[in-house]
Amino acid sequence: MTRIDEHVFQFDGLRIGQVYLVDEGDRNTLIDTGIPVDFKKLQSQLSGMGKSINDIDYIVLTHCHSDHCGNAARIKEMSHATIIAHETEAAFIAGRDHIRYRKRGRSLLWSVINLLFRSRPVHVDNVVHDGDKLDIPCKLEVLHTPGHTPGSIALYHADKKILFTGDSIWNHKTLKVAQGFYNTDDEEMMESVKKYLDLDIEKICVGHGRSILENGGEQLKTLLGG
Repeated sequence: MTRIDEHVFQFDGLRIGQVYLVDEGDRNTLIDTGIPVDFKKLQSQLSGMGKSINDIDYIVLTHCHSDHCGNAARIKEMSHATIIAHETEAAFIAGRDHIRYRKRGRSLLWSVINLLFRSRPVHVDNVVHDGDKLDIPCKLEVLHTPGHTPGSIALYHADKKILFTGDSIWNHKTLKVAQGFYNTDDEEMMESVKKYLDLDIEKICVGHGRSILENGGEQLKTLLGG
């Protein structure tokens, strides 16, 4: 596990995507859950902290893609954790609906990806909206960031000045806004991330790539022209 903060950790060595743990002693929150083949890595790294899957109390899903919710159903079965996601995304996560892409090519390619990395549907217990403060110990603020998917969210921890971006921001070699094939709407995605310019940010926990542990707000301003 990589320590982001005294109470925030990033799981190491996952094949696709990132998973974060907010550890508050008697309450544990996962932000996203990775793909099924990484389940044993989650178990092992939790064990290294003296915890287990059964100790997870809350699972916040930033969006419905399988690299973020692939282990949610299994973890919920084992831990009875409360699953939280945006109201718009809940139907996709539960398998009651599917995302519609404006470009036919994206729809076809995502159909193939979803077959290769299929995740089990799971019921979302608590649906949230833009501006909500999660009713969990860490009191994360929800930022609705549509564009990658219709119900994508980011999460902001004001006290710690940490932003969890989901897949709106990536950090492979360089910091960048998710664009192209991965999004339902590129322009909407660019508008969504402008919300970050109003936040006091020190650390950025991205959906893919390396977390930024200092001067995150300044780097976002450079990226977004703020």
